[in-house]
Amino acid sequence: MRSDAQANRALLIDTAARLFVQHGDAVSMRSIAKEAGVGMGTLYRHFPDRDALIFAIGTNTFAKVRTLAASVSSAEQFDEFVEKLAELQLGALVPILTLVRREGIPQEIWDDRQRTVREIERAVAIARDAGVIREDVTATRLLIGLLMSIRPLPDNVPVDFSDELAWVRKNFIRSLKA
Repeated sequence: MRSDAQANRALLIDTAARLFVQHGDAVSMRSIAKEAGVGMGTLYRHFPDRDALIFAIGTNTFAKVRTLAASVSSAEQFDEFVEKLAELQLGALVPILTLVRREGIPQEIWDDRQRTVREIERAVAIARDAGVIREDVTATRLLIGLLMSIRPLPDNVPVDFSDELAWVRKNFIRSLKA
């Protein structure tokens, strides 16, 4: 793939992920192309339908999570890993995968998810073995707790609760400590 085509593909994935985080499933393919500054033809050349774009967001997100987890080589790096994981806004992105209209999620996405969970488990084990986090913390518990504590509120909530959401996330992370 040409470098400009790769750049457009990455831009479309990042733009779509950001818009889905901000607006949920109401985001149209047209609004994604417009926000990315590309034509509809460019969007559909890369992603023939909405499902293909959603799968690409999932694959891209799993890759980001694996990269973050792989950067943990000592227990001291665990807190930074969890904070960066929270910044990915997984609580908003994970439900996007449920929007898929095809017959289920392809096996390669499930395999990608398993590789990601294994890499997170490796990072969790480093912190757990060093006594930094509790013995009962697993990759799955970390992910579920983090997803629940960072899930965005609906767009129609009239009050800004960003400070309260930050408090919830901070206290969830604190609850992991040994």
